[in-house]
Parts: sequence; C-alpha cells; structure tokens
Amino acid sequence: MIVWLSSYPRSGNTFTRTLIKRCLGYDTYSIYNDSDIGGDAALTDLTGHKQLSSTFGQSDFDLSEMRASEELYFLKTHEPDRSLVTPEDKVVYLVRDPSKTALSFQQYLRDYHSIEATFGEIIMGKVFPDKGWAEHVRNWCASGHANTLQVKFEDLTSEPLAAIKGIAKFADLNVENENIPSFEELNGVSPKFFARGSSRGKDTSISQPDIALMVLAGSGEMSEHGYAETPGDLLDGIDVKKISSLTNAFWRVVGMERKEVEKLRFELSKATKRAVKSESHIEKTTDILNSMTGQLNEAQTQQAAVLEKLETSNRELSSSRMTVVEQARQVADLTNSNESLTEKLSEQVAENKALIEQVRKLNDEMSSLRIDQNEVLEKQKYLERTIGNKDRKIEVLTSVIRSRAE
Repeated sequence: MIVWLSSYPRSGNTFTRTLIKRCLGYDTYSIYNDSDIGGDAALTDLTGHKQLSSTFGQSDFDLSEMRASEELYFLKTHEPDRSLVTPEDKVVYLVRDPSKTALSFQQYLRDYHSIEATFGEIIMGKVFPDKGWAEHVRNWCASGHANTLQVKFEDLTSEPLAAIKGIAKFADLNVENENIPSFEELNGVSPKFFARGSSRGKDTSISQPDIALMVLAGSGEMSEHGYAETPGDLLDGIDVKKISSLTNAFWRVVGMERKEVEKLRFELSKATKRAVKSESHIEKTTDILNSMTGQLNEAQTQQAAVLEKLETSNRELSSSRMTVVEQARQVADLTNSNESLTEKLSEQVAENKALIEQVRKLNDEMSSLRIDQNEVLEKQKYLERTIGNKDRKIEVLTSVIRSRAE
C-alpha cells in the first residue's frame, strides 16, 4: 500500500519523512530518488531514505508491486497533480504559506542546483514542478478526493508530535517513539537543508510587485488554507483598488489565453492521434501488400508449372509409339489433361490480374495515407509553435501586470 507524501517543494516534506522514520519506524522513498538526500549519508539515515529500482520518468518505473504489497510504503512526490495516485492510495498533503515556500525554494535552488530563480518565477511555476504554488495546492486539495490528510507546515513545526500522531492515525499505525528531533539536531545534520526561517508574519525581503503577483495568482487558495491574513498584511501600502482591477484584468485575459491554449492542445492531441492511426494503417497495408505479393509470386510459380506440364504432355503425345488404340486413348487422356490444365492456367491468370489490381489500389492508398500523415505532422508542428507563442504571451501579460503594480 502507498501513502503519498505530497507537497510543493520546501513545505516540510523532508521533516515529515524524518518524523516518520524517528517516530513510526518506517523508511521512506521518493519517486525522484533524491540525489540531494541520497548523496548525503547523514540525511539518508535521518529520513530513512531508500532508493527505488527506477526513477519517475524512466520506462521501467512501476509502482504496482508497492500497491499489491501488504507492507506500507511512504512515497514522496512534488508532482503538480494527482495523476500517479490511484483510489486505493492514501495522500498526506503538506501545505505552507506561499511566501515562505517561495523564499525557501529560492534558496534551495541556489544552494543545491546553482539556479537563480526569482520569487515571481517560482510563484508562477516557471521552475520545477512546472506549476505555481496555487495551482499545485488546487490540484491536490480539490474537494472530492478521498483518503487525503492535509497538514500545514506551521502546525508541523510548532506541534510536530501532534502532527505525526495525526499522520500515524491516518495510516493506521502507532507512534513508537515520541522523541522529536530538535531544530539544532536537524541543523547539525545539514545546515543547508534545515535552515532557520520564519514561519509566520510579513517578510520585508519580498518586493511589492512580487507580493501583488502572489495575491493575483493564489488569493483564493491562501484564504482557503488559513493564510488569509497574510495577503492582507502583505498588501499594506499597495493600492488595493489597483490590485483588484489588475486581478480582474489579469484573470480575464490570461483565462482567455489559457482556454485558447487548451483548445490548441486538444487539436494537437487529435492531430497526433490521426498521425499514429495513419502510421498504423500504413503498417497494416504494407503487411497486406507483402502478403499479396507473396501470393502473386506463388501463383506465377504455379502457372510456370502448369505450362511445363502441358509442354511435357505434348512432347509425350508426339513421340508416342503406341498402337493406334493406345495412341487414341492416350490422346484423349492428354487432351482432357491439357484442357484441365489450360482451364486452371486461365483461372490462375485471372487471379493474378485481380491480385495485381489489389496491389495497385493498396499502393495508391498508402500514397494517400502518407500524404495525409505529412499534413497532420505539419499541422502538429504549427500547433506546437502556436502553443509556445501563447505561453510566451501569458508570460508577457504577467510581466506587464507586475510592472504596473509597482
């Protein structure tokens, strides 16, 4: 059985894995195999990190054995939606104030991957996991998802024992050890991974345009998950009427652009399916053509055999030295045989002509299919370019909104 540990990056996933190892005695896994943790022996021991036989995205990545097992597997993911989750799985979703999450992730990218990403790029999902904080939260926490436990980072860090007891109850487990690791212990294992940061309140390091962008992108999710006071506090000093106007304009324009992009993606999907279907049809037609060509060759071989037999019969008839009666009987027999062979030859020739006509039609059909496939591939390239242009247009709109909010 799988219990997913899902979160936007830097929302307490690693700390949760540490508590699961320390308090519940269970090892944990990651669909990415986490080179940052797996490459650090102390972090590996702390989190109980175990390697999977293959990493998400590889062709042999398979979770079926985990699901079929009676053992419990805690599996980390940052994926932007629930596409890997099945109804029998359980999900622990960790959520954190987006401003703190973005700042922490910004530092992590700098420390571990030498990537310089802006606050706005992270909030809008321009870096891994390719979706912004708000959309990530929306996809994982939408109503109607059973077997899901939401845990706030702020509760996890302020009352870790209560949080791990809640997770244990959710997973039908018992807490074996209530010795919660202190921040000093965690920081001592990895100062970069477990750096001290504030969990509540206003952060003055965030620019006003980025604050406005964060509120534009996720005010609904912030309110729903108890961060409603954060945007209110953060918007101090910003023209709220301007932000409200920009919000409406932003979502109206971007909403239309996204609908058009989705429409194009749907058309691209249909074009791709047509290309695959055409390719499959060409393969089947080629197989039929090869089969008919084989039949034609076989018919021609039979025809040659009939002609050879007819010539042999004529030679035997002309060289025969039998009595007149025997010759007459032989002539009758050979004549009947010749007539039969001639009739068979005529049938074979007619069949050959029919096969040749079928081969011609199939060749024409294959030529038509290849033309159709080329048209589909050209349309696919055009749609991909158009989608790219639309995505860039949305980025430009976002930049304009941010500059106008200054």
